[in-house]
Amino acid sequence: MKKINTLAAAVLAAVMASPAAFADDWQPNVDFHGYLRAGVGQSRDGAQIGWEKERIGRLGNEADTYTELELGSTVWKQGDLSFYVDSMVAIESNGGQDWENVGSSGSNTQNSQKSTDFALRQLNLKVKGLIPGDKDAVLWAGKRFYQRRDVYIIDDYYLNISGSGAGLENLHIGPGQLSLAWVRKDQTESAYTINYKNLSPSAGTKAKTANVNIYDIRYAGSYWDGGWLEITSDTWVPNIHNSHNNEGSAHYSHQNGTAEMFTIDIVQGWDGGYNKTVLQYGNGGVAQSVYSVGGGWYSQYTDCDDASAFVILNTGSMRLGQSNFRFEHIIDYQYGKKLTNNGKGDGIKSARTFKAVVRPAYQLTQYTRVLAELGLFTETQKTGNGVKTNWQGQKYTLAYAIAPAADILSRPELRFYVSYIHAGHAAAVPNYDGDFNSRDNYNFGIQAEAWW
Repeated sequence: MKKINTLAAAVLAAVMASPAAFADDWQPNVDFHGYLRAGVGQSRDGAQIGWEKERIGRLGNEADTYTELELGSTVWKQGDLSFYVDSMVAIESNGGQDWENVGSSGSNTQNSQKSTDFALRQLNLKVKGLIPGDKDAVLWAGKRFYQRRDVYIIDDYYLNISGSGAGLENLHIGPGQLSLAWVRKDQTESAYTINYKNLSPSAGTKAKTANVNIYDIRYAGSYWDGGWLEITSDTWVPNIHNSHNNEGSAHYSHQNGTAEMFTIDIVQGWDGGYNKTVLQYGNGGVAQSVYSVGGGWYSQYTDCDDASAFVILNTGSMRLGQSNFRFEHIIDYQYGKKLTNNGKGDGIKSARTFKAVVRPAYQLTQYTRVLAELGLFTETQKTGNGVKTNWQGQKYTLAYAIAPAADILSRPELRFYVSYIHAGHAAAVPNYDGDFNSRDNYNFGIQAEAWW
């Protein structure tokens, strides 16, 4: 914390050293925001493990140390017009040692364990109040988290087109607000190379980058008491040059064309909670993303021009009357067809997943509560040549937590937990060295989580 405060002070001092940058009536400020999760845990085989948290829930099912550190400042303001500079870095490690440096595994990492991942997540400028008569409209450019939509208890961003781009958001038109954005999410093809018709990439082949542009249109507003409706249209446009297709005997990318994704959020809020229903559809290169992890990336590593997928989910948080009992939940159904085609007939012809997670909590005192989380999923896939495969999984967690307020989402929170994880199909749960060869496992430990 001391280093962060020092950095914030340095930024503030540098800004204040240039008084011409500010209007006469404005005093500069530095905002410090962030997120963290960290702790210690152990499974049956020793190491802390996590498995399918996007399907069976994240409580007592996270094995990493992760933080996001954000510094921002309004660097100029006069009346309603302001210029805001924002920045964020993210750092992740496995939390298994003291010195966790940024670098590759091996000699640069103690005990040859996973090194720390360091990422630039946000770096942008927002101009607010530029449009006459619409002081809430924002013109922006740079790299940012762009209006992400998530389900917290499974840590799943079902709508996430974050990246480098530009846009105009919160423009009042009619009863709602219009937002327009252009975002780039380029992909390095070598990361998505597959064996296509039993051909492998030639050794030493130079990796190439495919450009993917996303054009996002959103219209949102409150049309009834406590309600919110948002309609989002995303068009994914890849730019893959013909020369990318083949390098000798290697097949590097598929000429999947423009893809569309549509999302509808219907939210009803009330005292002590809310309920949200989400309808989402995607085709072509974005169908796999919609089906598996939420609409956030474009697939070029397999032939999926004819693919499609849709999602229906309901989530929410509520308090039962004036009692100390609260709970969160998600129920999610996903369906996809023709998601992959590797040219041999055994691509995914159809796939369906059902998942449900509920997290009840009972407030014991002003600062303490007991929580449970029950999660399950089932998935069925059929290939073009008639092979049917089923997967299932469950998780049961009990936790005791300390937090500053009675709200189930109040943070910071320090929690003690124990979890049991079971795969209802062939051995799939990770063991101590990360191999997915256990039928079940358990976790117990202590974890801290905070956002500010």
